[in-house]
Amino acid sequence: MERISQSMMSNIFLQDMHSSLKRLMDVQKQISSQQKYGRPSDNPAEVTRGMTVGTSIARNDQYQRNLDDAVTWLSNTDTALEQATNLISSIREKVIYAGDGGLSQVDLAALAREIEAMRDELIQTANFDVEGRFLLSGFDTSTRAFIKGEDGQVVYQGDEGRIVFEIEKDQTGQVSLNGRDVFPLGFERRSVTSVEVPLDFRWEGTSEELRIQVGDKSARVPIRERWNDTNDDSVADPGDYDGFRSPGEKVTGYSLAEIAGMINNSEEAGKLVHASVVTDAEAGTQRLVIQSLTGESLRVTSLPDTDGFVPVQRMLSQAPGVPWAAPADGTLELEFASGGKFTVDVSVGDNLDAVAQSISMIEGIWAGARTDGSITIVGTNPDDRFSVIASGGATDLFPVSAMSEPASRQVDTAHIGLASFLGLETATVSTHALPGDSLGDTTTNALDVVFISGERKMNLVINDEPDLTLQEFADRLKAAAGDWLEVVVQEEPEAVNPTDSLSLHKETESLRLVITTKDGAPLSVYDKSGSYANYLGISSALVTDDLTGVAFPSLAAVDVPALLGVEAGGTFYRVALLGESVDDGTGHLDPEALAREIRQQVGSDVIGVDLVNGGTSLALYSKTGEPLRVMDLP
Repeated sequence: MERISQSMMSNIFLQDMHSSLKRLMDVQKQISSQQKYGRPSDNPAEVTRGMTVGTSIARNDQYQRNLDDAVTWLSNTDTALEQATNLISSIREKVIYAGDGGLSQVDLAALAREIEAMRDELIQTANFDVEGRFLLSGFDTSTRAFIKGEDGQVVYQGDEGRIVFEIEKDQTGQVSLNGRDVFPLGFERRSVTSVEVPLDFRWEGTSEELRIQVGDKSARVPIRERWNDTNDDSVADPGDYDGFRSPGEKVTGYSLAEIAGMINNSEEAGKLVHASVVTDAEAGTQRLVIQSLTGESLRVTSLPDTDGFVPVQRMLSQAPGVPWAAPADGTLELEFASGGKFTVDVSVGDNLDAVAQSISMIEGIWAGARTDGSITIVGTNPDDRFSVIASGGATDLFPVSAMSEPASRQVDTAHIGLASFLGLETATVSTHALPGDSLGDTTTNALDVVFISGERKMNLVINDEPDLTLQEFADRLKAAAGDWLEVVVQEEPEAVNPTDSLSLHKETESLRLVITTKDGAPLSVYDKSGSYANYLGISSALVTDDLTGVAFPSLAAVDVPALLGVEAGGTFYRVALLGESVDDGTGHLDPEALAREIRQQVGSDVIGVDLVNGGTSLALYSKTGEPLRVMDLP
């Protein structure tokens, strides 16, 4: 057994004391320095971990500062752009007003001064700054973006950089625009032009919305029908206030100039497009032209207005039978919610027409007898409900107490829209079909339809359906297209005249196909063979006849090009065709060579050309979704 001496005990005591003193000294050092370790060598692993955490905290603090700066930058940019947009709209209004031929030189000079002042204000707005950093100067934020030179021209001094902030690790976001983004040196003005209509044209369609899309921005322009649901002759007619147009009712309609004005005066559309009317007095025709104000692609479509505004308050009586006569004397007490109260006497033997005529004597009330033996009562103020209390022989027609209900105007979903009528339609909507109707026997006449949008192209071939319906076609299309096409079969239910038991204004139940791209890009559709797309009215291509037997025109001893005009979205292209370029060697056209020439001279980004019908014909389609026209030139 080892003996423990006094010196050993003293040494152990001293070692423990030294250890305690060292720990005490380390703790005191940590307290005084506010650091756990003085040097990395004290604990390399812990120091490394601590430095990593510190770096992460600093980085997150920087991300937060970046986000705050980004929000400030974007918010102020939005304010500046809104002010600039309002100024540009005001300038445009002044310019349009200046085109009034009735203005004097003094008036024009005053307008010029106003426009010049607004231009100077626009320059100041474009030089919007935050703490001395100019928003639209690109990377060079210390330089004023725009100045007015000695010659009066506005000069951009910034660069074309766009400021980007890192908002998370490896994630950045653009927070600025440069002056050239907002005020480009120039742009290609996009437009759509309607077909020619007579100078006295008036659109008398039912209520609808024009939907206008410019780039990724869209606007809606409501076009309410001008129609009175009564003959305005103080005589109760069976077709009055029934929600359907009846013979004799006044339909005013809109001129092309009025439609253009509605587009320009729309708060949303007026910032995206400008509409005008181009007339040809000699030909007696006019066209509606809608131009993009931003240079981006333009699309126009029209849809029925389904807002269902309430034009009247309506009440329908019971139908005691035809013919009917009051079995006894009675009364009908009619009271408006606004406070008016009236009593209608019903005498024994009165028929439906007599009772309806007596009710119609009340101001603001129309009543008419229906062929099924009932009476319709209409209050022409849509906000003023009314009640009817019947007594005596009148209880055959009405219960003891009845209350009117708001009646929505019928929505005509099957009518041809304004955009379609004028040739402006850029959506893909089929014609109407009856439920169960067959599109054809694809086992003997195969369906082969092409769908193209941007870089995406699909051929839908169906050759196994003997009685292909619209719904079956839609199902096959959805399955083949995957996630880039939205395919819907709209069901338009039967609509019956609510005040006419004979249903003289009945609209038959129908179906129609609506196809759109999910990203909003233009869609082109045409038949590769057959005529199913053309039959459905969804073909958006111009398809030629068989070209293989067409002789190329030529002049003796002189090789003169044949000229072809192509208009896409308001831009005109002149195509010169030489015989040596499109001749198949026998003096006839080579469809493939013709397609190549058109594509090269117009531009493959503007027009698509495809061989169809076994290579004998051409399908020409617009890649921008804008109307396409092809014509011979002299």
